[in-house]
Amino acid sequence: MRVLPESMEELVHEKTVEILTEVGFCVPEEGALARLKAAGFQVDDAACMVRITPELLERALDTLPRDVRLYDRDGGSPVPYDRHSCFMGGGTPVNVLDLDTGQRRPATHRDVVDLVRLQDALPGVEVVRPTVTATDWGPCSDLVEIAELLRCTAKPGVHRCLSADRVDAAVEMLDAVSGARRSRPSFATLYCPISPGYFTPENVRCMLRWAEHGVPITLLSMAMGGASAPATLLGELVVINADVLAWIVALQILHPGTPLLYGSVSAVLDMRTGLLPLGAPERGMVNAGAARMARHYGIPSMCGGLSSDAKQLDAQADLLRKIMALGKTHGVTPNLHNHTYEVVDNLHDLKGTLARIPDVKLGPDLNWLVRGGVDPVAFIRQYGKQIVFDILGDLYLLPIEGGEAKALTHSIAWEMQARFSPDGKHLAAGLNDGTVRIWSCATGEMVLVLDAGCRLVRDVTFSPSGHLLASAGDNGLVKIWEYMPRAP
Repeated sequence: MRVLPESMEELVHEKTVEILTEVGFCVPEEGALARLKAAGFQVDDAACMVRITPELLERALDTLPRDVRLYDRDGGSPVPYDRHSCFMGGGTPVNVLDLDTGQRRPATHRDVVDLVRLQDALPGVEVVRPTVTATDWGPCSDLVEIAELLRCTAKPGVHRCLSADRVDAAVEMLDAVSGARRSRPSFATLYCPISPGYFTPENVRCMLRWAEHGVPITLLSMAMGGASAPATLLGELVVINADVLAWIVALQILHPGTPLLYGSVSAVLDMRTGLLPLGAPERGMVNAGAARMARHYGIPSMCGGLSSDAKQLDAQADLLRKIMALGKTHGVTPNLHNHTYEVVDNLHDLKGTLARIPDVKLGPDLNWLVRGGVDPVAFIRQYGKQIVFDILGDLYLLPIEGGEAKALTHSIAWEMQARFSPDGKHLAAGLNDGTVRIWSCATGEMVLVLDAGCRLVRDVTFSPSGHLLASAGDNGLVKIWEYMPRAP
């Protein structure tokens, strides 16, 4: 599924190159600065800033391996991320919630072992990572975690060292368990920049040391839209791409042929609370854009998404029952979607709702389906023929069997809350210019524009018969139209 048109991928690349050639990226490590300067980079020693040149970029992309794979311990069964999405455990917090006591406590060596073995047993986890930090081993915990990764699973693994002095020891362990570490690697490391464009001195030394040994490196951006990156998704994507492309160039020039993966677990800041909502749909959107940029450069990607920021599975059942009773009195069937969960005081009711209130109908919002514990793929296959999604404010239509997405809009206005008509022939969406627009699903042609009488249309929906269309504006105004669509 294409979430960015090729022209947009080119735009992100062009703006990234503009940043890296005119502003540069920060390398706060004296030895690395000297090596980059000797290799032809434009270096400002006082500011620790490095700029690339078009020639260096071309050379780096020429030597960048496009066939990076991770294999199991025996060198067989490569992870099939060239065919479909694969999954890896997260990492690496220093605390756990103890399942026996219910108390929060420091993570230990025992927790590392248990969680690696759990991932090894789960068929849906193709790549294993030590999920927590063995705090009882102090500064050398990273070597203990890599050792348990190698001891407790034969699946491919991902981890890192926090000091360059320990990288050689980690490589010795990798060599001891695999005789084909370079040709059929079963391990990759990863390092995260502080956006925009800054790796700590120790991380720089670690990456360069791993590169000397030919170990695959994941450059994992953790940009935060509205904080360490622009609030717009496209602006954040440019920062993510600059974080990654800067070190693609640096590592390929200093160590040509180093296997690299494009990574992003970026997110957006909740401006109202200052929190990091990992369940926000924008997080999935911007990381899907990062995955497209990885394909643009021809390398695999490691991206985060489909997370939840819920603290507990409770809180709204009583209110929903009252809404259902009111709806039944007036002949209205409630239809839930993700906005039901935009509540205060950290009260979220996600998975429990369906079990406790089975009469509530599911809405068409995929984000809500995932949060509600419903398999969206099975749901769509059972009830849908087409998928509509938005990226950067434009709508795209995709057949249920997959393929190339068809762009319905290319406007400056931001389309949102798209809804299919009950017969599946038309698509309606609200815009941030105060209009409701309707398209033919067969032709992609816009067939109707309606004035919703507001600045921003919050939602639109069809009646079950398809003869009525309603809109809700940001000013509280609800409009209902008698809708008689012409033939597509």
